[in-house]
Amino acid sequence: MDSQLKIIEFNKTAEEMFGWKASEILDLRLKDLLPINSKDNHDDVARNFMHTHTGTHRFVLDRTVEARHRDGHLFKVRISLSRVILDTGPVVMAIIRDVYEIERMNSRLLELSRDLQKQTRAAEEANEAKSQFLATMSHELRTPLNAIIGFSQMIEEEVFGPVGHEKYKGYVGDIHKSGQHLLSLINDVLDLSRLEHGEDSLTMEPVDLRPAIAKALIQMRPLAIQKKLRLRIKIDRDLAPIQGNRRAIHQILLNLLSNAIKFSAKGKRILVSAKREDANHITLSVEDQAVAFRNIKLPCLAGPFNGLKKTATMPMKTVWALALPFANASPTIWAVLL
Repeated sequence: MDSQLKIIEFNKTAEEMFGWKASEILDLRLKDLLPINSKDNHDDVARNFMHTHTGTHRFVLDRTVEARHRDGHLFKVRISLSRVILDTGPVVMAIIRDVYEIERMNSRLLELSRDLQKQTRAAEEANEAKSQFLATMSHELRTPLNAIIGFSQMIEEEVFGPVGHEKYKGYVGDIHKSGQHLLSLINDVLDLSRLEHGEDSLTMEPVDLRPAIAKALIQMRPLAIQKKLRLRIKIDRDLAPIQGNRRAIHQILLNLLSNAIKFSAKGKRILVSAKREDANHITLSVEDQAVAFRNIKLPCLAGPFNGLKKTATMPMKTVWALALPFANASPTIWAVLL
């Protein structure tokens, strides 16, 4: 508004709020946007504000009043009057905000805040329930596992007499080792639960990959024998121990070997290799001769509970390479499944 309180600028938001076009409202007064019973009062306040503050400093006056839309309905607005000195003289800038919109937005923010609090509580309860479930299940599983491990060890050591056939003794040894590994996995579940609560950390230690690979192959050998698969090892001579978590490395090898055996046809070959790429990197890979996959989202394969459909296959000559970064190990290890 100019010094006579005539409207000289009217932006798009004002057009939407009051229903007037700028071309229609120019040269009218701000009081023309107010109800009849408050026009004079507001006009007096604005005129007094304009002529009282005659200095070069900027002054602001805030008021909450009723405004009138072009169609006649009334709505509350918050008007902030600000006196500004331009080259052409003093003007008054009125910043008008719809009180209803402000209240609606505040109400919506409050509603969103309440929803967030509910979701946070639900997530905390679900996390607590998960931790309780893991603790309970781990306890229930360890009880029979300890019995399996104990009895298989007694048979392996032939406490009550010879087993008989030599292969049975080897199988009992495999049962004992598998039971120990499963018990170790259950302990890992508890470790992860404690990690989530900041109660524990992974144990890092030097790990020699040679015995680690041999142990995994021995454990998976019965499954390979059933499918008449050939297991082969290729390890660099100068391979130094890595710094990592022993159980995690063992589990990665078992997972990769299990998949290789699962998707390999009878009579095929599975190669487990470990080689040094440079001073800081070692490549640990499990390579099979199974069919590969197409039309898949590679990132999904590294996530939990994701399977592969048998229909998504293609010839081995166009094989995909899936790299799974092995965390918590230094030097960096990449487990590559071909």
